[in-house]
Amino acid sequence: LNQLNGSNKKADSAFLNNFNWQLRKNILTPSFGYNSNKIHLSILLPIVLRKINYTDFIRRQDTSLTRLSFHPNAKINVDLNTYAKISLSYKKETDYTNPYYLLNGGIIHNYRNLSTNNLKLEFSNSNSFSAAYSYRNVLKIKFINAALLYSKNYNPTIANQIFNLGLIETNQRYFNNNTNRLLFLTNMSKYFFKLKGTIKTGYSVTMLTYNQIQNNIINNVRGVSHNLNASFSAKPFWNFNYELTFNYTTSASKNLSTNSNIGGNFNLLNTQLETVFNIRENLFVQAQVNYSFQKSNSNRNSYLLADSKISYTISKTKTDIGFKVINIFNERVYKISNIDGVLVSVNEYWLRPLTFLASASFRF
Repeated sequence: LNQLNGSNKKADSAFLNNFNWQLRKNILTPSFGYNSNKIHLSILLPIVLRKINYTDFIRRQDTSLTRLSFHPNAKINVDLNTYAKISLSYKKETDYTNPYYLLNGGIIHNYRNLSTNNLKLEFSNSNSFSAAYSYRNVLKIKFINAALLYSKNYNPTIANQIFNLGLIETNQRYFNNNTNRLLFLTNMSKYFFKLKGTIKTGYSVTMLTYNQIQNNIINNVRGVSHNLNASFSAKPFWNFNYELTFNYTTSASKNLSTNSNIGGNFNLLNTQLETVFNIRENLFVQAQVNYSFQKSNSNRNSYLLADSKISYTISKTKTDIGFKVINIFNERVYKISNIDGVLVSVNEYWLRPLTFLASASFRF
């Protein structure tokens, strides 16, 4: 340990672990299935018996636990016609505390993150429902999907982060921690013969309600995010293809405990163009351009990144020669904001400057 006065000190026993974990699991899975021309039903009824024993030799703790749990899983598919079908599903799962978090004492993850665990073995459970519609026409190369998913998770603990002497100290508190998630998504893909390309579009909206702790205060948070994406990929000539992608995300969070908005709206736009041009069978040029735009209450940033590559294979040999240009527009700093409930952070990355690379390889 480096002390504040610059001296060094050997870490004490709080940073030592001697831990033994043993899990024995027996599963009995009755199942039922039904199939007809249009209906396909499957039901699984797993019964799980867990026997867990773990020993912390340093702190002289020996824990044993036996738990019986029931994990039903059901799914039904109904064929509406040759191309379309709907699917309904339900699933229940029970899980236990990750053994990693049962380690007592201090664990240093990196130069600024310190965890101190004080947990006992606990069980959490989750229930999830989904309904989906899909359309697949292989002859017309047309695909449409839409789905609605809902999940509810219960965990008896919540993670608490405290800033202590420049370190992020993470511990656990016991709390009836419930998380609700509702997701709707839809996407479409269609190949156009005249354009010799495929258009894909997608949209999703997520509504999430969960708990988050900061400064020892538990907050009930609701977040809503929207995502819109599209792409067009084509190969108009045998020796040339390209793909253009577009992705836009907007999100907002609200602290329900204080009835206040958190950090305002967060907007992120990413577009990318990637092309490959085969000048000859043994010579091709590849280029990629990416534009990123981000806007929040505290930041507004935009970046233009581009790379290019030339690869040449010497005829009648297994030798490849390549040239690559990285960060053509010489962007030096990349900042990205992140809003996670009541936590708002800004990460800054230094990028490699404009760089030229040459390479050669021989295959044998």
